[in-house]
Amino acid sequence: MQRSSPPPARLTYFPKHAFQILCLVVILLGLFFRFYNLEKKVFWHDETYTAIAVSGYERGDVRRDLILSLGLNTEEILDYQSIDSDTTWEDTLGSVADEEPQNSPLYFLLSRFWVQLTQLPVALGMRSLSVAISLLAFPATFWLCLELFQSPQAAWLGTALIGISPIHLLYAQEARQYSLLTVATLVASALLLRVTRQKNLYPLLLNWCLYTALCVIGLYTQPFFLFVMVGHGIYVLFQKPFSVKHIISYSLASLFSVLVYAPWLYVILTDLEAISGWRGDTELSFSGLIGRWLLNLSRIFADFYVGDSQNYDLVFSLTNPLLYLALGLFFLVGYSCYYLIRKTPRNVWLFVITLSVFSTLFLAIADLVEGGVRSTIPRYILPSFLGIQLAIVAVFAAKLFGKTTWKYQPVVWRGAIAFLLTLSCLSCLQISQASVWWSKYSNYYDTEVLALINDSPSPAILGHGTIRLASLSTRLRDDALLQLTDGKTITRLPIPERENIFVYDLEVYTRSIVQTIRRQYGFDAELLYSQPLGFIHTDIQVWRVIPIRNESLIQSFRELDANEGEGN
Repeated sequence: MQRSSPPPARLTYFPKHAFQILCLVVILLGLFFRFYNLEKKVFWHDETYTAIAVSGYERGDVRRDLILSLGLNTEEILDYQSIDSDTTWEDTLGSVADEEPQNSPLYFLLSRFWVQLTQLPVALGMRSLSVAISLLAFPATFWLCLELFQSPQAAWLGTALIGISPIHLLYAQEARQYSLLTVATLVASALLLRVTRQKNLYPLLLNWCLYTALCVIGLYTQPFFLFVMVGHGIYVLFQKPFSVKHIISYSLASLFSVLVYAPWLYVILTDLEAISGWRGDTELSFSGLIGRWLLNLSRIFADFYVGDSQNYDLVFSLTNPLLYLALGLFFLVGYSCYYLIRKTPRNVWLFVITLSVFSTLFLAIADLVEGGVRSTIPRYILPSFLGIQLAIVAVFAAKLFGKTTWKYQPVVWRGAIAFLLTLSCLSCLQISQASVWWSKYSNYYDTEVLALINDSPSPAILGHGTIRLASLSTRLRDDALLQLTDGKTITRLPIPERENIFVYDLEVYTRSIVQTIRRQYGFDAELLYSQPLGFIHTDIQVWRVIPIRNESLIQSFRELDANEGEGN
C-alpha cells in the first residue's frame, strides 16, 4: 500500500513565541536608543528657547542684557537657561504667551516641574522629560492597536514598528513637546475607539470624560492637535453603524475641550504678530514640496545620512539610491492603504485614513495655495505618521497571520517585515552615534562651528540672532564672550582685550556686521566657514575679524560715503 505524503507545513504563523520575542527585542532597542547619548546631542535653537522660557525668562531679557552689557560670558548666558528663585511658574507661562504663543504651555510647565524635581543639568534635564513621556507611547500604541485591530499580534507589531521608528526617536530626544503630542494622540485615539463600541452607561460616560481630558491635554500641548480632533469627528460621523448618540457625545466632548482651551486660543489670536512667519514665507516649488513629502514619508521607517545635500530636498536622479528607497516605501504605504480600504472593516480603515489625512491636509492646502513649507515640517504632522504606521501594521498583520492565498506568502512577508524593522534599527543606530541630525537644521553645523571657536583662547562672538548665539552656550568654552548687534552699528568692539573675534550668524546678517566693522573700525575680516542651511535656503557663516587697522580700507569707505553723499 502506497504511503500518502504528509500535508504541507503551515507557513501562516511564526514559530511559537518567535514573533513576540522579535518584537520585544525591537521594542527594547527602541527604549535603549532613546536614552543613548542623550546629553551629547547638539542643544539647538528651539531647545534653547525651551530652556529660557522654562527658566522664567524671555528672549527679550537675554537680548536686552546682551546689548546693554556689551556682551555676556558663557556662564551668564547659561544663567538664563537655569531655574532659580528669581522666577516663578507665572514667569514661564508669561514667556510662552509673549514670545511663542503657538507653542501651548503644558510641556513648558511640566518641564519646569521636572527640572526642579530632578535637579539635572540644562540639556539633560529637559530632554529626559521628553524621553520619559515617550516611554508612555509603547503601552499606548499596544492599546490602540488592540482596540483597532482586535489582535495581539497586530498590537505587538505596531508597538515594535512605532517604537523603533527613527522619526519618533528624533523627537523623543528633544526638549520640546512632540513626544507629549504623540502620546496624547495615541491615548485619545484608543479612548475614542473604545467609547464607540461600549454600551454600558457608566464606563461609557467615564471614557468620554477621559477622552475629553486627553483632548484638552492635546490642545494645551500643541494647537495642531485640533486637526486630530477633526479627523476623529469625521470618523464618528461616518462610522458604521451610524450613531446619533456618538455624534452628540463627541460634539459635547469637543466643544468642552475647545472651551477649556479658549483662554490660550485668545492669547494666540490677540498676538498673531509674535508667531514666526518663516514657515509660510519660505518659497518652495511644487516638485520641491513633493520631494520633501516623499523624504518625510520614508523617514518614518528609514533615515540614513547620505550627504548634506539631501537632508531636506530629495534629488530626483536615476543614480540616487535614496530616491529608490523613498519610492519603494511610498509604494508600500500606497499598497497598505489600498489593502486597508479593500480588505478591512469600514471602522478600521476609516479611522486610519482620517488620522493620516486630516493631521496634514490643512497644512498641505495652505502650502499649495499660499506657498510655504508648513506641511514639510515633520514635527507638525506626527499624528499623520502614526496613521501611516497603523496602515502598515494592518497589511503586515493580515499577511503574516491571516488566511494564506499562496504558499510562499508568509515567507515573503516575514522577509519584508524583517527588512523594514532592520532599516529602522540601522537608522536609529546611525542617529544615536551622531551629535546632530537634519531635524536640528538651524544648528546643523554647530559641532564644526564650535570646533573653530573653541580652539581660540578668550574668543568673542558677534551675531544678530539672540537664540542663535545663546544656543552655543552649552558647549562653548567658559572664557568666551557673546555680543549682540543689529549689524548697523557696533557700540563697542572688544579690542584689544580680545584678539580672537568671530562673527557668527546667517549670511544676511554676517555680511552686514562685517561691513559695519570695516566701515566703523577699519578692521578687515576673513571668511572661515560657510555652509548651506538647506531647509531654509540660506548659509551659516563664521568670519574672523583681523584686528589691524587698514588705512586703505578706511579711505575707500570715506570715498564711498562721499560719493553717496554727492549722489543724494
